[in-house]
Amino acid sequence: MTEVIEKLKGKPSPEDISVEIATSHDQMQMIVAVRALVFLGQPGWTYEHTFDENDHCATHILAKVGGEPAGTVRIRWFCEFARIERIAIRDEFRSLALLNKIATTALRLCRRKGYDKVGGLAYPGLIRFWSRHGAEPVGEQVDSIYGPVIPILGEPRHWDDIVPMTLSEAGDPNFERTALAWEGAGV
Repeated sequence: MTEVIEKLKGKPSPEDISVEIATSHDQMQMIVAVRALVFLGQPGWTYEHTFDENDHCATHILAKVGGEPAGTVRIRWFCEFARIERIAIRDEFRSLALLNKIATTALRLCRRKGYDKVGGLAYPGLIRFWSRHGAEPVGEQVDSIYGPVIPILGEPRHWDDIVPMTLSEAGDPNFERTALAWEGAGV
C-alpha cells in the first residue's frame, strides 16, 4: 500500500482522478476517514466541528486518486442557493488539479439540480481560485476555528453547457438515474 501512495503522490494526472457521489456506507466511511485525517490534526479543530448533524442531510462527493480516497466536499441544499463546505484533500494528494476536479464536480452538480447561486467560505489564498469558478467575496474576512475565511457567493460562468433538471422531466427515465449519470441513457 505504501508503494501505491508513493507512486500517486504529488501532482496526480487528470486520468488518475475520479469523483463520485457517496451513495454507500463504504464511500461515507472513506469520506469520514479523509476528513478525520485532514481536519482533526489541525490546531483548534474538534470532532464536533469536523462532523455534525448536517452530514446526514447533505450530498458528499468523494475524489479518488488511483482508487485511493484522496479528497471530499460536502454540499448542503437551501431554498435559493447551495453551500459548498468541508473541502478536504489529504496532504499526500494535495494539488490544484484535485481541488479543481472536486470544485468543478460540485458546481456542475449544483447547476444540474437547478441552483445558480453557490456560497461558502474561502481561505484568503483561494479567492483567485474561486473567482475563476465564478465566485466572489460577499463580506469581510472573519476569524473562525478554521482560520481566517472570507464568505463567497457565485454564479459560476462555466455552467452554460448544463441544463438544470425540470419537473417536466419527472417521468423521463433519465430523471431516475444517479446524479452524476444524468447525461447518459435512461434506465
